[in-house]
Amino acid sequence: MTHAPRRRPATAVFLTLIVIALSVFSPAAPAATAHDQVQSTVPADGERLDVAPSTVTIRFTDEILEIGAIVLVVDSEDRNWAEGEMRLDGPEATQALAAGMKDGAYQVRWRVVSADGHPVSGAFAFSIGTAAPSEPGAGATAAPNPSTGPGAASDADADQSDAAGLPLIAVGLIGAGGGLAAFALFAAWRAKRRKNT
Repeated sequence: MTHAPRRRPATAVFLTLIVIALSVFSPAAPAATAHDQVQSTVPADGERLDVAPSTVTIRFTDEILEIGAIVLVVDSEDRNWAEGEMRLDGPEATQALAAGMKDGAYQVRWRVVSADGHPVSGAFAFSIGTAAPSEPGAGATAAPNPSTGPGAASDADADQSDAAGLPLIAVGLIGAGGGLAAFALFAAWRAKRRKNT
């Protein structure tokens, strides 16, 4: 008779902890890694053009935020040919280019904030005339360790993805604390009810 009341609270604590663990870690894990990716670029990565383009366009898999968005288009001497402000239209970012771009290799270095609030960056290359496109990331200074092609995550992005787990732990601790607090209130209410009966 005296063992039954002890088993019930222990079972309730165990079940509460399982529910908290499942609710915190299962649904939140996919959201922590869901960053926007590059869907396509104009010019395409590695494309050779006969004439200089007037703009470069990057299309992402989802809308990007205006804050912190930047696109640089640099030549072999690290001169930036991007001119004016970048234009954002939903998932599409378009950067105007200055006139007078000569034949040669160019690299597009981009950094944006994805819809989930995480910054992502990368690079792609194209060339004008007979020059071969430069390797994406060669001599990169604006975007550290840029990707090897459109949509590929950089090492910096991988670190940011790992860091995204820190808030998840905080949410888990808050959820666990809330669950234990709710259980403590329930246990106190049940004990008081037993005293009254």
